[in-house]
Amino acid sequence: EEKKKMEGATVQATRRSNPPGTKAEDMWSWTQTASNTVASGGAMDGPLAVEEYIQTMVRRDPAAIKEILAQPDSVSPPVWVYEHLRQFLRELNLFIVGHNEVCTVETQPSMKLTVGVEEYVFLCSSFEPPRECSAIDYMVNTVVQATAILNSNHYFPSRVMIKKSATKHFGVLARRLYRIFAFSYYVHRDTFEQLENTMHLCERFTKFCQMNNLMQQPQFLIPASRWTS
Repeated sequence: EEKKKMEGATVQATRRSNPPGTKAEDMWSWTQTASNTVASGGAMDGPLAVEEYIQTMVRRDPAAIKEILAQPDSVSPPVWVYEHLRQFLRELNLFIVGHNEVCTVETQPSMKLTVGVEEYVFLCSSFEPPRECSAIDYMVNTVVQATAILNSNHYFPSRVMIKKSATKHFGVLARRLYRIFAFSYYVHRDTFEQLENTMHLCERFTKFCQMNNLMQQPQFLIPASRWTS
């Protein structure tokens, strides 16, 4: 049994994937390689190294936001932002699933929220021209669209060298994705708090956008006191 476990871990590390049948405690075991390399002051080589490093840091402690967002010297700023956005999209899928019992087409037919006396209605850019749709469809469509853009060989043919022209997408995607968190905060506060207390996803995303100047201050609708209380 011990031999099989060791052989499984070896295959997993070689393939750098989670093959069918991988036990929970053995998931993503290959990610330690990139993390250890950075910790020792080395450069991250290979197209998946930065991705693996970020995933390792998140899984180690999702609440350690400062450490997760600290950019290693060996990684260029565009690549760092790109890989973090990809990671946010992965986690946003889980965040959205967490709303499936409270947010339906019937209960929230539009992506609408109220902040003080201001009412916001967000149009879904997945349609041409953009139009209203249910909140759950808006969230899913936004993540799918963002994923398609970041996986586009036209905009991002390489994961180790990001074209300057492609960085224009970062701010647009960040603003659209942030609306998912704002909607959850103002419309489904209990669900938001339950997910945030475990994932720390919105706080990390907010601070990530602030650090990389992806959004203007008035666009942050969730009060800053939420992260300092």
